[in-house]
Amino acid sequence: MLGAKSDIKLLKQIEKDLLYGKKINAELLVYNNFNEPTWAQVSYDPIFDNDGSIKEYICIVQNLQEIKEIQKQLEEKNKDIMDSVEYALRIQRALLPNLKHFKRNLPKHFVYYKPKDVVSGDFYHMEMYDNKVFVAIADCTGHGIPGAMMTSICSQAINNAILDKRLIDPAKILEHVDIYVKNAMASNSKDLTDGMDIGLLAFDLENESLEYCGAKRPLIYISNEGEVNQIKGIKRSIGEYTLGENLPFITEVLPIDQDYFVYCFSDGIPDQFGGERGKKLYLKKTISFLNDIKEEPLKIQHELLEQKMIDWTRNFEIPQTDDMLLFGAKVTPAYYSKMKTIFNLK
Repeated sequence: MLGAKSDIKLLKQIEKDLLYGKKINAELLVYNNFNEPTWAQVSYDPIFDNDGSIKEYICIVQNLQEIKEIQKQLEEKNKDIMDSVEYALRIQRALLPNLKHFKRNLPKHFVYYKPKDVVSGDFYHMEMYDNKVFVAIADCTGHGIPGAMMTSICSQAINNAILDKRLIDPAKILEHVDIYVKNAMASNSKDLTDGMDIGLLAFDLENESLEYCGAKRPLIYISNEGEVNQIKGIKRSIGEYTLGENLPFITEVLPIDQDYFVYCFSDGIPDQFGGERGKKLYLKKTISFLNDIKEEPLKIQHELLEQKMIDWTRNFEIPQTDDMLLFGAKVTPAYYSKMKTIFNLK
């Protein structure tokens, strides 16, 4: 018989449809001989006489109880997973630097940060030590939960290098981070593939220069005249055992004797598929776009970049294939003069 907890409105509709000879297919809560509730799939197909009157109904009832129980278990497990992911997001947000600190200690800038999933394998980091302001733009292996787990290790490695080991040369910092990550992964295996690509900027307030060291990440800098240059970084990731692991990290120095627009980003932007042909954006087009928008206010640049990625991926089957992160800044001699005054540097 039909259970008391059945949808009364649905039952009345079924009764009405039966009178008019309509086909019926519905899920109902029914009771078995032991008065136990059971979900069932109920279907009615009317059979008509030659004169069009209803002769009989073919009724099929399928027990859905097992399916419903499995569905409930999946929903509960999915809720537990999403609760864990949301908690992981809160932890990851806590590890990211406060953008107000960025604003107070850095040149005019913007940060474009768009995880592929709820949590990200990309992260940005800022520290101040010994008259230098450090900014790291990092891309850890993977995205989602695996990537987020790597970010916590790599973020701590940067903190350890600067605040505990008191290293101030970007190359020395990345050398230490490389060793730290390998030790944290507790593996000497040559098959280790977990690592991090990173661009590390150091604004040297005392010497009025920008230092840079990159592991598979370039620094793009553009002059007021539109001359585009890049510091490519070395072809070696942090934490990976590869044939190039003996390549030394190198710090390159850019004297800030004029205004520069600088950009550092993860590979999620140039590697994003889209456009009319469904191909990657690639580095060349990314740099060209940044050069085109460099004269715009930083806030507008952020908005233009966001719209660019929306337009680029609009017709692609996968809206976003990787985490995306970009740091853009206008670095000027005036910034160094202001910071030297604040920190009483001659």
